[in-house]
Amino acid sequence: MHALIGMNDVEVGFTPFMKINNRFVLDETCITHSLIGRNWKQDNEESIEAFNTCLQLLKEHPEATAFTVLDDEITNMVRIFKRLWREGVRSYIVYPIRDEQGILGLLELASPVPNQLDLEVLKRLEPAMPLLSLALLKTRNAFNDRIEKMIKENFTALQPAVEWKFAEAAWESMNKDKGAGKVIRGNVVFDNVYPLYGAIDIRNSSIERGFAIQKDLNGHLDLIDRTLDKLMKHVKLPLLDGLKFKVSNFRTSMKNGLAAEDEVRFNEFFDRDLNAMFSHLQHTNEQVSEIVNEYFSEVNLEGSTLYVNRNEYEETMQTINNAVLKSIMAEEQSIQESFPHYFEKYRTDGVEYTIYIGQSISPEVKFDMMYLQNLRLWQIKSMAEVARITHNLLPELRVPLQTTQLILVHSQPISIGFRKDERRFDVEGAYNIRYEIMKKRLDKVHIEGTNERLTQPGKIAIVYSNPREAQEYNEYIYYLQSKGLLKPGIENLELEELQGVRGLKALRV
Repeated sequence: MHALIGMNDVEVGFTPFMKINNRFVLDETCITHSLIGRNWKQDNEESIEAFNTCLQLLKEHPEATAFTVLDDEITNMVRIFKRLWREGVRSYIVYPIRDEQGILGLLELASPVPNQLDLEVLKRLEPAMPLLSLALLKTRNAFNDRIEKMIKENFTALQPAVEWKFAEAAWESMNKDKGAGKVIRGNVVFDNVYPLYGAIDIRNSSIERGFAIQKDLNGHLDLIDRTLDKLMKHVKLPLLDGLKFKVSNFRTSMKNGLAAEDEVRFNEFFDRDLNAMFSHLQHTNEQVSEIVNEYFSEVNLEGSTLYVNRNEYEETMQTINNAVLKSIMAEEQSIQESFPHYFEKYRTDGVEYTIYIGQSISPEVKFDMMYLQNLRLWQIKSMAEVARITHNLLPELRVPLQTTQLILVHSQPISIGFRKDERRFDVEGAYNIRYEIMKKRLDKVHIEGTNERLTQPGKIAIVYSNPREAQEYNEYIYYLQSKGLLKPGIENLELEELQGVRGLKALRV
């Protein structure tokens, strides 16, 4: 830079400006080569004020300026120059560096000699601007990378709707640790948000899984029986009789269905008893090694008939869940554009999701209850679409599984906080925990006075506790029925009392 301007006794300063969520922040690690800001401190109010004053000055006067003589008149007008004057600066150039998105940083020249820095010197700086712009962008990108690294190490991947909050938390921790911190302190909390919960459950999936395992285990027991019969023709070992006895016991225990412990017992028998015996015979008795080889070949064969029922079950579950997720995510991405919100999905035997919406999630966009109502209408509409999609899948499914659709209405705003250990959001406060309890216990709730489950294939169940909620959702249902998206009729149902929760009602359509 000195060679470019042809002066060696001029001090050069370089000040990158960092941003968090489109807001300029003072980062001490980035201003070590600044002239105007080299004494600024992140935790000092006067420094923050001077930093903001500097930014405001550059906003009001975006052009490069040469103060050929820095005197009392100028420093009284621009008070942040006073320190420079006290340090002996008598001639000063300010050159803001920008790109299409705004200011990137500041180039400064300072001289103790009045009139040394003028418009001619200013012109000599222009060829260096492209390279300086690249350097500032590189510095800003490095800063952003530090923030992103802290977020990923502390919070894992985040949705854009809430990432700004985590960036603020990361910056606050970096600020306290003077840029050296790696751990984000404190909790990220969003207050006064409205939750929307939905669950698409695959009805009888656990029962069908048990049937699939039972069929495959019976096939496996048949193979073991045949193998033992062949071995006993060549080898006289009482232990082989013992294995046949165990196989017979397994068959008897599974006649009335498969219990959870049956699968565990079979796996223990298979791994500990059978494999040990067969492996020993395979390597010590040439006469029967071929018989054992045939057994292991069938067991280890990819696509073996021993696993056909389980594979068909898993394929069916995957097909349904993929179709559900594809539908919901496509719709959710479009609805995200109306008002930013947090969407969290869980994949269990079906798909569950929770949406949080409120002013605290998107403070720059004014929140209105209209956006919540829009989401509620979307939720019913999307559930109807899911029910239609999964019903149409039935002819091509290996196992004829159907889905049930459940919505939980909760009109009171709650607070949610991010749990670092679980890397997800959870409700804050004792009162709000009631909402979580309801979510967990609604899965198998019955209609009051009956053994009928609330959730049924081909229907949408909407659980609520406030009459105003029922009125609002009735309007949504009537509207969707008028569009042909829902069948006519609405069931108004009382629900059985759940542990810790009473007074719940439901609409079913």
